[in-house]
Amino acid sequence: MNKTIMIVDDDASGLALFEMMLKRSGYEILKVTDARMAVHMLDTHSPDLFIVDLMMPEVDGFQLLEYLRQRSQTAQTPVVVLTAREDAASSWEPTPT
Repeated sequence: MNKTIMIVDDDASGLALFEMMLKRSGYEILKVTDARMAVHMLDTHSPDLFIVDLMMPEVDGFQLLEYLRQRSQTAQTPVVVLTAREDAASSWEPTPT
C-alpha cells in the first residue's frame, strides 16, 4: 500500500506541482486548499505525512499544526512546513498546555 501525503496549500499551482512530483514517486496525494477542509478530511483519511503552508487565509498553517498535535491520531505524524516569509515574526511558538 502506498503512503499517503496530505498537502494543505491555498495556492493551486503549488498544489499541482507537489502533486505531480510526489505521485511520480508513488505516493497517494490528498490535496486541500484550506485548513478547515484538511480537518474535515481527517474524519475519513489518515495521512502518513502532512505538507502545510503556513500563510493561508482564515485558518492559517500555525493553527492547523496546533490542531494536528492535539489530536491523538496525528500527534506523531510528520509535518513539512512551507512558507514564503523570511522575517523573524514568522517563527512559531506552541501554545502552552
